[in-house]
Amino acid sequence: MSDRTVFLSSTANDLNEYREASYRAIEGLDGYHCIRMEDFGARDWVSEEFCRAKVAACDIFVGIIGHIFGSCPEGSEKSYTEIEYDTAVSSAIPRLMFVAAEGFQIPASLRESDDKHKRQVSFRERVNRDRIRAVFNSPDDLALKITQAIQNEVPKSQKSKTRVPLHKPLRPEHFLGREEELSALMSGLQPGRILTLCGPGGIGKTALASEAIWQLAPLDEPPEQFPDGIIFHTFYHQPQATIA
Repeated sequence: MSDRTVFLSSTANDLNEYREASYRAIEGLDGYHCIRMEDFGARDWVSEEFCRAKVAACDIFVGIIGHIFGSCPEGSEKSYTEIEYDTAVSSAIPRLMFVAAEGFQIPASLRESDDKHKRQVSFRERVNRDRIRAVFNSPDDLALKITQAIQNEVPKSQKSKTRVPLHKPLRPEHFLGREEELSALMSGLQPGRILTLCGPGGIGKTALASEAIWQLAPLDEPPEQFPDGIIFHTFYHQPQATIA
């Protein structure tokens, strides 16, 4: 199974150390690969289109939001970081967001115009409304929180594979005949439907049900029509002797 890809989004100049710590943390997780724009080099693409395409192709979006607006495509009022975030929203990609603390220190050389500052404040407020986000104070703190968040975001499909029950009985050794009964039982097994096999003891109800289960799930995995699994359980009533 191929690695799940995580797109790492943030401004660069003010958060370079944080990006590196985040990248190492993601790459250190088994089954995950971090995608970041600085690793792609020169491309025959328009920058905005390339960003959108890379975000849309990923499995998880990790956004690190500081206090710097950063650069934006020509003619756009949004930064590349916000455009990447918008792409994750429109692509319905899980978004794990990490916001720099209010007291986060910014070098004086990186301070931006009032207009850019207002736009970044607006973006931060939007992220705070949209998602449960974590606040970070240091590169190590951020790396730890990203690792925990990604591990908590294990796909539901992976979780279900470890939890879906598949309890099969022993297959009847000498199951012969009863083609019509077996066919009727198999065709009647549908999600949401309850079937009952009735008859006196010893006529083969358990053997019929057991064979049906083996034909539904010949391998050690639930059949497509029953993704929640199969549970086979026997109930026996043992009468208790009463001594007068």
